Amino acid sequence: MKVIEIRRHSIRGNGLHLNREGIALARRVGNDMQRAARVITSTLDRAFETAIAMGFAVDERYEILSTMGDKASCEIFWDSPYSEFTDKMIAGSALESLGGELKKLIGAIAADIPNDGRALIITHGGIIQTIAAACLPGEEFSESGGPPSYCEGIEIHYDNEKNDICGYKLIKL
Repeated sequence: MKVIEIRRHSIRGNGLHLNREGIALARRVGNDMQRAARVITSTLDRAFETAIAMGFAVDERYEILSTMGDKASCEIFWDSPYSEFTDKMIAGSALESLGGELKKLIGAIAADIPNDGRALIITHGGIIQTIAAACLPGEEFSESGGPPSYCEGIEIHYDNEKNDICGYKLIKL
């Protein structure tokens, strides 16, 4: 099984960068994580810094992982729970369009890692829930509670042979 692990960045201070607490949290979380064949972050510094503090070298950075964009942000607040993203994933919406693009990216990453491999993506609130809603349509996420907090997220599991999604696991600290 291939695993795409998608996590929110760690705690930042008043500026754009992680604060001491955020670095310490990312280090603690990183110590317990499995190694990834590929590490990808958004283009924002806090995502890149989180991966580095976790102990990973960053292979790639993607703009699409940095923001939901104005149109999708008008449809749903980034800090909404997973279930609200599923409810708002309506055909023709900006959120649905963003979800489709993110689903393609996640599928391409899964196709590019070896069987039984793992990729790590560090991104932001709103992006994680959009990926979950797009990749797992119809899933209620009733057990998820609220949105992902710092360094939390979701694992999406892909079948090695067909490269199809075969499950998921929410990551809570």
